[in-house]
Amino acid sequence: MVKKIGSSFIKTASKTQENKIIENAKKVLENPFSILPDCGNKSCRKCYFDGVRNKIKKLFRYADNRDKLEKLSKRKDLIGAIAGVMTIAHSEKAPYLASVNINGKELKYAVRGKADKKKLIALEYINNPLLRLLGIGDIALKKKLHIYSWDKGFVCTGLEGKPPEEFIEFLAGNIGLRKLDDKTFTCAHINKKEESELGCLKIKWMYNGVDFLICKKCATGNTFSKISKYMIEPDQNRSLDVKVMPSIIKSCKNKCSNCVKKDLENLETKFLDEYFRGIISDHELIEKNEKEMIEKIKNMNRRLFILDGNCFGDDPSAFIKILHPNDMEKVSIEFILDKLQTPLIVSNMTANKLLELFWKEYGLPFLEEILDDKDIAHE
Repeated sequence: MVKKIGSSFIKTASKTQENKIIENAKKVLENPFSILPDCGNKSCRKCYFDGVRNKIKKLFRYADNRDKLEKLSKRKDLIGAIAGVMTIAHSEKAPYLASVNINGKELKYAVRGKADKKKLIALEYINNPLLRLLGIGDIALKKKLHIYSWDKGFVCTGLEGKPPEEFIEFLAGNIGLRKLDDKTFTCAHINKKEESELGCLKIKWMYNGVDFLICKKCATGNTFSKISKYMIEPDQNRSLDVKVMPSIIKSCKNKCSNCVKKDLENLETKFLDEYFRGIISDHELIEKNEKEMIEKIKNMNRRLFILDGNCFGDDPSAFIKILHPNDMEKVSIEFILDKLQTPLIVSNMTANKLLELFWKEYGLPFLEEILDDKDIAHE
């Protein structure tokens, strides 16, 4: 749900803007109950919107009484907002509009009565799945309800988080994901249910186990923010499990008894607080976690050779073979790797580059060994 709305400024309305607001006001006049979500959970003991629904019923008796509506519009609650918007439908005029900033975009609405601007905006943009949540947001949060709003639906599932299948499919399409199977939606670069070789973000819906998979290449925004604005929940962080699936190790080239790749996949994803608050993007979340994971690997007390995401375990011969060294390079690299007792993680590496990387530290000891003469080695 939209959380921040800027200050209001009065501006002259264009004819298009005025007509659109009048058109929506007439929809509210005809059916003021449309601001309330449909029931999506028949097991609720009671409908948590019964109280406000009964108030709307009483208001609806005066739908054609402009004087009564004017008086009711002085109320500051949802009923006052509905009454105020109904007066717009009767007058068919909204020449002056207030302008507010919502999520960086300017939005105009007609001020009527004393109702909260959030509720006026929700009613005047009744068909907008984002903005209509503003109308009942206070009620939903107070009663800890779960509300889902999309282009073709508006549903409340009461105290249980049960996002409708149509809602999840709408969100997947809205953020550019395709349906891989009944439980998986992915970006274009992921062709199977396993994580992408590019590294990816996995967002799991805890209610039904549906996964959203977004690879690092497609991770341009904050998917959690894109999703959460279409729903109201007491704790959205519990409804969605967000996990980074790293690409540090794309392929295992050795059968290790203790697989590092599996260990990485089981690591707790960090920086989620920043992510949930919209401070960092999907890509930044993946990058920051992979950086932490690389440091964790480097600090392991074991031999491990990883090249371009291919893990050779503690087998230096397989690692060296993929570098295609000449005979002298091979002997040098074997000497260096034999000395290493901690993990080696490199990418875009050649035999010559690897020697350059370690020559300052191991070059002289290597020359001393093959020449069997320290004096000549130092020359």
